[in-house]
Amino acid sequence: GPRKPSPEDLIGADPLPLALGATWSYTAKVSRFDPEADGGKGADVSKEISWTTSVVEARPIQNVVSFKVKGWPSDLVGDFQGASVPTPTEKSILRQGDTFLWSRQPDGSVDGAMGWFTWPLMDGQQICPDPQVVYCWQVTTSDLGYLLTYRTGPDEESYLIQPGTGVAEYHYIHHGTTLEVHATLTGYTEGKAGAMST
Repeated sequence: GPRKPSPEDLIGADPLPLALGATWSYTAKVSRFDPEADGGKGADVSKEISWTTSVVEARPIQNVVSFKVKGWPSDLVGDFQGASVPTPTEKSILRQGDTFLWSRQPDGSVDGAMGWFTWPLMDGQQICPDPQVVYCWQVTTSDLGYLLTYRTGPDEESYLIQPGTGVAEYHYIHHGTTLEVHATLTGYTEGKAGAMST
């Protein structure tokens, strides 16, 4: 789980150690408005969920490595009425050296990719992934790592990036109808560094 990294961790460790087979386990509390609760009157309900994020594919594309990740923590925000847990989806994170981007293509290619962050991060830094959009990631340092927060009018999400481990916490809140997710890392298993999918 979240731990206080040393100064050496913050400077020298890999901020997001993506590798084939890497797995992160989380305990998540999900609170949401359920229109069927309370005899159909609707009410806020909460549940605790065990969640797993894993790298299921790694392959080179052009000058980057594309990592297909199943069960990224933001999937917990999805609608799962009638199901015990949300359905994990697959997303592709592109890595070029110390720069991380989100692929917008099903094949995980770089065409139209959206930037996320470049390591190292600095307290007070503002990262704007799309010049067409006014919203940006705000970076705050803490004893546990780097908090990246993205605020829009209706909602807010944040990732606590812990060098050497990756995403140690994920938090999402909707400002309106109740929808809040808080996932905390409970375990991390390293993947095979440098390995590519066959």
